[in-house]
Amino acid sequence: MFVHDFESKFAVNTTFKKLKSGNKIKKYRDFLKLSKNTKLVSYSIIQAGVQFKGVAYAFNEGDYYMFIEFESSILPQMELEHQALSYISKHIKGQK
Repeated sequence: MFVHDFESKFAVNTTFKKLKSGNKIKKYRDFLKLSKNTKLVSYSIIQAGVQFKGVAYAFNEGDYYMFIEFESSILPQMELEHQALSYISKHIKGQK
């Protein structure tokens, strides 16, 4: 699990792809939209010759972005998505 937070003027998808640009990001798609500013995305990357599947919780408020990434070279994509969603639902509290 990785956590990134920073400021950017770009849209959330563009910002995340720039963050992962050195890792040959592929199969990027919106997995689940949770609110106007919050969603989960799935992707795959290659790092040091190893393919990783990934799911990221993406949140933005204005120009502030936070990504919580879950990556695995072993788990199938569906299992990784399930585990990421389970973690997010237990540990991330939304605002009303």
